[in-house]
Amino acid sequence: KTLDKDKRVSVAKLFFNHIHLRVIFFSFVLFFLISLYSSLFISFFPTFSIVNLFQYSKICIFFVSTSYLLINTKEGKNHLENTILAVLLFNILLAYFQVFTGILSLSNSVLNISSSVGLEDQSFLPRPAGLFLYANQLGFFVSIWYGILLQINQKKYLKSLLMGAVLSVLFLSQSRAVWISLLISSLIIFKSQLGNLFSKLRDLGNTLITHKRLVLLTVALLLFIVLPRLL
Repeated sequence: KTLDKDKRVSVAKLFFNHIHLRVIFFSFVLFFLISLYSSLFISFFPTFSIVNLFQYSKICIFFVSTSYLLINTKEGKNHLENTILAVLLFNILLAYFQVFTGILSLSNSVLNISSSVGLEDQSFLPRPAGLFLYANQLGFFVSIWYGILLQINQKKYLKSLLMGAVLSVLFLSQSRAVWISLLISSLIIFKSQLGNLFSKLRDLGNTLITHKRLVLLTVALLLFIVLPRLL
Protein backbone atom coordinates (compact mmCIF):
# COMPACT_ATOMS: atom_id res chain seq x y z
CA LYS A 1 0.00 0.00 0.00
CA THR A 2 1.82 3.06 -1.24
CA LEU A 3 0.82 6.69 -1.17
CA ASP A 4 -0.69 8.48 -4.15
CA LYS A 5 1.79 9.31 -6.90
CA ASP A 6 1.70 13.06 -6.20
CA LYS A 7 2.43 12.46 -2.50
CA ARG A 8 5.38 10.16 -3.05
CA VAL A 9 8.88 11.65 -3.02
CA SER A 10 12.21 10.47 -4.34
CA VAL A 11 15.09 9.65 -2.05
CA ALA A 12 16.92 12.80 -3.23
CA LYS A 13 13.95 15.07 -2.42
CA LEU A 14 13.49 13.29 0.87
CA PHE A 15 16.93 14.36 2.08
CA PHE A 16 16.93 17.81 0.49
CA ASN A 17 13.59 18.70 2.13
CA HIS A 18 14.45 17.49 5.66
CA ILE A 19 17.42 19.17 7.33
CA HIS A 20 17.61 16.57 10.11
CA LEU A 21 17.90 13.75 7.57
CA ARG A 22 20.60 15.68 5.71
CA VAL A 23 22.63 16.18 8.87
CA ILE A 24 22.43 12.49 9.80
CA PHE A 25 23.18 11.32 6.27
CA PHE A 26 26.20 13.58 5.79
CA SER A 27 27.44 12.57 9.24
CA PHE A 28 27.47 8.98 7.99
CA VAL A 29 29.36 10.08 4.87
CA LEU A 30 31.94 11.90 6.99
CA PHE A 31 32.28 8.85 9.24
CA PHE A 32 32.83 6.65 6.19
CA LEU A 33 35.52 8.89 4.67
CA ILE A 34 37.46 9.30 7.92
CA SER A 35 37.22 5.58 8.66
CA LEU A 36 38.27 4.66 5.13
CA TYR A 37 41.36 6.87 5.39
CA SER A 38 42.30 5.47 8.81
CA SER A 39 41.68 1.90 7.62
CA LEU A 40 43.97 2.33 4.61
CA PHE A 41 46.81 4.37 6.11
CA ILE A 42 46.70 3.98 9.92
CA SER A 43 45.33 0.52 10.69
CA PHE A 44 47.75 -2.36 11.30
CA PHE A 45 45.31 -4.63 9.42
CA PRO A 46 43.82 -2.59 6.51
CA THR A 47 41.83 -5.46 5.00
CA PHE A 48 40.17 -6.35 8.29
CA SER A 49 39.42 -2.67 9.04
CA ILE A 50 37.85 -2.09 5.62
CA VAL A 51 35.67 -5.20 5.98
CA ASN A 52 34.43 -3.89 9.35
CA LEU A 53 33.89 -0.43 7.86
CA PHE A 54 31.60 -1.79 5.15
CA GLN A 55 29.83 -3.92 7.71
CA TYR A 56 29.00 -0.88 9.86
CA SER A 57 28.12 1.14 6.76
CA LYS A 58 25.02 -1.02 6.44
CA ILE A 59 23.61 1.22 9.17
CA CYS A 60 23.50 4.04 6.62
CA ILE A 61 21.69 1.82 4.10
CA PHE A 62 19.16 0.81 6.74
CA PHE A 63 18.66 4.45 7.67
CA VAL A 64 17.96 5.56 4.08
CA SER A 65 15.64 2.64 3.30
CA THR A 66 13.77 2.97 6.60
CA SER A 67 13.24 6.72 6.16
CA TYR A 68 11.93 6.17 2.64
CA LEU A 69 9.66 3.34 3.82
CA LEU A 70 8.14 5.39 6.64
CA ILE A 71 7.47 8.45 4.48
CA ASN A 72 6.35 6.81 1.23
CA THR A 73 4.31 3.87 2.50
CA LYS A 74 1.09 3.92 4.50
CA GLU A 75 1.91 0.67 6.29
CA GLY A 76 5.59 1.53 6.64
CA LYS A 77 5.49 1.80 10.43
CA ASN A 78 3.80 -1.60 10.79
CA HIS A 79 6.27 -3.22 8.38
CA LEU A 80 9.18 -1.72 10.31
CA GLU A 81 7.81 -2.86 13.68
CA ASN A 82 7.25 -6.42 12.45
CA THR A 83 10.74 -6.55 10.92
CA ILE A 84 12.41 -5.29 14.10
CA LEU A 85 10.43 -7.67 16.30
CA ALA A 86 11.29 -10.65 14.07
CA VAL A 87 15.03 -9.86 13.95
CA LEU A 88 15.10 -9.04 17.66
CA LEU A 89 13.29 -12.22 18.68
CA PHE A 90 15.55 -14.38 16.50
CA ASN A 91 18.71 -12.83 17.98
CA ILE A 92 17.36 -13.25 21.53
CA LEU A 93 16.62 -16.95 21.00
CA LEU A 94 19.95 -17.48 19.26
CA ALA A 95 21.79 -15.68 22.10
CA TYR A 96 20.14 -17.92 24.71
CA PHE A 97 21.06 -20.99 22.65
CA GLN A 98 24.69 -19.84 22.35
CA VAL A 99 24.96 -19.28 26.11
CA PHE A 100 23.38 -22.67 26.85
CA THR A 101 25.66 -24.57 24.43
CA GLY A 102 28.64 -22.58 25.72
CA ILE A 103 27.90 -23.61 29.30
CA LEU A 104 27.66 -27.26 28.21
CA SER A 105 31.08 -27.01 26.56
CA LEU A 106 32.76 -25.56 29.66
CA SER A 107 33.55 -29.07 30.86
CA ASN A 108 35.91 -29.45 27.89
CA SER A 109 37.91 -26.32 28.80
CA VAL A 110 39.03 -24.39 31.83
CA LEU A 111 36.74 -21.42 32.56
CA ASN A 112 36.04 -20.99 28.84
CA ILE A 113 39.68 -19.94 28.32
CA SER A 114 41.55 -21.34 25.33
CA SER A 115 44.15 -20.20 22.85
CA SER A 116 41.39 -19.19 20.41
CA VAL A 117 39.65 -16.85 22.87
CA GLY A 118 40.82 -13.26 23.13
CA LEU A 119 41.70 -11.66 26.44
CA GLU A 120 38.53 -9.56 26.38
CA ASP A 121 36.33 -12.64 25.96
CA GLN A 122 37.83 -14.71 28.75
CA SER A 123 35.01 -14.97 31.25
CA PHE A 124 33.22 -17.44 33.50
CA LEU A 125 30.07 -17.23 31.37
CA PRO A 126 30.08 -17.56 27.55
CA ARG A 127 29.30 -14.35 25.67
CA PRO A 128 26.64 -14.71 22.93
CA ALA A 129 27.13 -12.97 19.60
CA GLY A 130 23.74 -13.64 17.99
CA LEU A 131 24.00 -13.16 14.23
CA PHE A 132 26.94 -10.79 14.66
CA LEU A 133 30.68 -11.41 14.74
CA TYR A 134 31.22 -10.27 18.31
CA ALA A 135 29.23 -9.99 21.53
CA ASN A 136 29.85 -6.23 21.68
CA GLN A 137 28.14 -5.82 18.30
CA LEU A 138 25.15 -7.81 19.53
CA GLY A 139 24.92 -5.60 22.63
CA PHE A 140 25.20 -2.44 20.51
CA PHE A 141 22.39 -3.33 18.11
CA VAL A 142 20.15 -4.85 20.77
CA SER A 143 20.47 -1.59 22.76
CA ILE A 144 19.30 0.33 19.67
CA TRP A 145 16.38 -2.06 19.22
CA TYR A 146 15.57 -1.63 22.92
CA GLY A 147 15.17 2.13 22.34
CA ILE A 148 12.92 1.46 19.34
CA LEU A 149 10.97 -1.12 21.33
CA LEU A 150 9.94 1.58 23.79
CA GLN A 151 8.05 3.30 20.95
CA ILE A 152 6.39 0.23 19.45
CA ASN A 153 2.66 -0.18 20.02
CA GLN A 154 2.24 -3.70 21.33
CA LYS A 155 0.17 -5.30 24.05
CA LYS A 156 1.51 -4.36 27.48
CA TYR A 157 2.34 -7.90 28.63
CA LEU A 158 4.07 -8.74 25.31
CA LYS A 159 6.05 -5.50 25.39
CA SER A 160 7.13 -6.09 29.00
CA LEU A 161 8.18 -9.66 28.16
CA LEU A 162 10.23 -8.50 25.18
CA MET A 163 11.88 -5.70 27.15
CA GLY A 164 12.83 -8.16 29.89
CA ALA A 165 14.31 -10.54 27.31
CA VAL A 166 16.24 -7.68 25.69
CA LEU A 167 17.71 -6.54 29.02
CA SER A 168 18.77 -10.10 29.83
CA VAL A 169 20.59 -10.36 26.48
CA LEU A 170 22.28 -7.01 27.15
CA PHE A 171 23.57 -8.40 30.46
CA LEU A 172 24.69 -11.66 28.82
CA SER A 173 26.55 -9.76 26.07
CA GLN A 174 28.83 -8.43 28.86
CA SER A 175 29.42 -5.25 26.86
CA ARG A 176 30.54 -2.64 29.37
CA ALA A 177 30.19 0.26 26.95
CA VAL A 178 26.56 -0.74 26.30
CA TRP A 179 25.85 -1.03 30.04
CA ILE A 180 27.23 2.45 30.73
CA SER A 181 25.59 4.11 27.70
CA LEU A 182 22.24 2.47 28.47
CA LEU A 183 22.40 3.71 32.06
CA ILE A 184 23.28 7.27 31.02
CA SER A 185 20.68 7.42 28.24
CA SER A 186 17.99 6.05 30.58
CA LEU A 187 18.75 8.76 33.13
CA ILE A 188 18.54 11.41 30.39
CA ILE A 189 15.31 10.07 28.89
CA PHE A 190 13.52 9.54 32.19
CA LYS A 191 14.99 12.50 34.13
CA SER A 192 11.60 14.21 34.26
CA GLN A 193 10.08 11.06 35.75
CA LEU A 194 12.75 10.30 38.35
CA GLY A 195 10.37 11.13 41.22
CA ASN A 196 7.73 8.70 39.95
CA LEU A 197 10.43 6.17 39.14
CA PHE A 198 11.81 6.19 42.68
CA SER A 199 8.33 5.78 44.15
CA LYS A 200 7.63 2.88 41.80
CA LEU A 201 10.95 1.28 42.70
CA ARG A 202 10.11 1.66 46.39
CA ASP A 203 6.74 -0.02 45.84
CA LEU A 204 8.45 -2.73 43.81
CA GLY A 205 10.97 -3.23 46.60
CA ASN A 206 8.20 -3.66 49.13
CA THR A 207 6.58 -6.23 46.86
CA LEU A 208 9.83 -8.15 46.32
CA ILE A 209 10.47 -8.42 50.06
CA THR A 210 7.99 -11.30 50.04
CA HIS A 211 10.21 -13.07 47.46
CA LYS A 212 13.56 -12.65 49.19
CA ARG A 213 15.11 -15.85 47.88
CA LEU A 214 14.23 -15.10 44.26
CA VAL A 215 15.55 -11.55 44.57
CA LEU A 216 18.81 -12.67 46.19
CA LEU A 217 19.32 -15.32 43.50
CA THR A 218 18.72 -12.76 40.72
CA VAL A 219 21.10 -10.22 42.30
CA ALA A 220 23.76 -12.90 42.76
CA LEU A 221 23.50 -13.93 39.10
CA LEU A 222 23.72 -10.32 37.92
CA LEU A 223 26.73 -9.60 40.13
CA PHE A 224 28.35 -12.81 38.89
CA ILE A 225 28.18 -11.35 35.37
CA VAL A 226 28.67 -7.64 36.04
CA LEU A 227 31.46 -7.52 38.64
CA PRO A 228 34.09 -9.58 36.74
CA ARG A 229 33.54 -7.48 33.61
CA LEU A 230 33.79 -4.17 35.45
CA LEU A 231 36.90 -5.29 37.33
